[in-house]
Amino acid sequence: MRVLIATKETQGQRANDFSWTDEGELVMFPFECDGESVDGRCGCRRSMVGFVTNTGTTTFKVADLPGHNRGTYTGLYIASMREAGWFPKDHPLSQENVVRVTGEIEELLSIASRYPIGSILEKRGSVVQERNAGGRREKKT
Repeated sequence: MRVLIATKETQGQRANDFSWTDEGELVMFPFECDGESVDGRCGCRRSMVGFVTNTGTTTFKVADLPGHNRGTYTGLYIASMREAGWFPKDHPLSQENVVRVTGEIEELLSIASRYPIGSILEKRGSVVQERNAGGRREKKT
């Protein structure tokens, strides 16, 4: 299964890069501040958040995780959201949250499917783009 994972590769290419995630950790979209610019102090509009550490990184890459499927991935995503306090730990998800989870997972997997395995990516607002040294190719999320 093709997914997005945290990487420290290409860290430092931008002056405001950061990576507090674990190498190889699955990543998801963060919650974003109102009015924050892409290069603002928070970094929420230019980063992804790790499933386990719940911390951000400005660099992530496409990886193939053999043995994973959409069900496994969804379970890990929901467990991460529960651990971070966004969903109750001992109650089923509301219909609203099921719709939200489904949409976010579809978007994450769609982004991963558009790039070759090993591609280093970055998020710049609503755009996810390749960050390889040879140049950037933009693809809207």
